Amino acid sequence: MSEINVAVTWRSMQEAPRDGTEIIGRYGNDECGIFWSDKPVCMLGPRNGTFPEGWATDGTDTDYNLPIDEPDEWREIHITQNTNQEQD
Repeated sequence: MSEINVAVTWRSMQEAPRDGTEIIGRYGNDECGIFWSDKPVCMLGPRNGTFPEGWATDGTDTDYNLPIDEPDEWREIHITQNTNQEQD
């Protein structure tokens, strides 16, 4: 018999990487792929990169590099899986 335990560790936004690394942000019960962007883009703005640096969408759920509010918490995209095997 095999059992897979998936460890999801949500972290404080103060610990979130601000180097362009893509992460998962949690907004209440919703999750969204995000990253820290030096120049988020507003599709309706007069030119690209008019927003100050901040959190932006990673293109998974919507267009890439759109400004987004800071999430409540974050986690890494890749989740560690531990497999425990019982031998008969």
